[in-house]
Amino acid sequence: MEAIDRLNEETDKTVSVTVWNGNEQLIIKWLDSSTRKNLPCPPTGETAQGIGGPVLQELQVTPETLGRPITREELQPHLEIIKRDNYCAFFSDYLPEIDVLSRPAFDINGSIVTVITLLGLDRETDISKGSLLFEQVRGCSDRVTRQIFGQQREDNGRD
Repeated sequence: MEAIDRLNEETDKTVSVTVWNGNEQLIIKWLDSSTRKNLPCPPTGETAQGIGGPVLQELQVTPETLGRPITREELQPHLEIIKRDNYCAFFSDYLPEIDVLSRPAFDINGSIVTVITLLGLDRETDISKGSLLFEQVRGCSDRVTRQIFGQQREDNGRD
């Protein structure tokens, strides 16, 4: 949790930590930014954190977002990025004016066991690949993987 606290302090963005309980996410920590309190805490499946675990093992159920189904066609580009690059980003796709970036932390077997997510207003939150925030989230997930699970998962330079 120290790495998560540090990410929140360094970025001053809302940060959450999610673990998986069966096929559902369980948010175990939620830290608001100092300037933007109470960003919406999305229900299961509505952010990048909601597709990290079960989706990588192939979707069994179509998730719902903002009251409308997400089709497999809409989800497919996100799945490809998750599988290829170990992150997922939504640029106001499903939460209006909110950008969301999630990266997993892995166990010693290379399985995803937790997902670290950063949220912020789109006009203030550059989460594009290579941006400062992207690198900070990546660094945090890498630290968690190393500190908690004892090794860094190989990404083959894809990030």
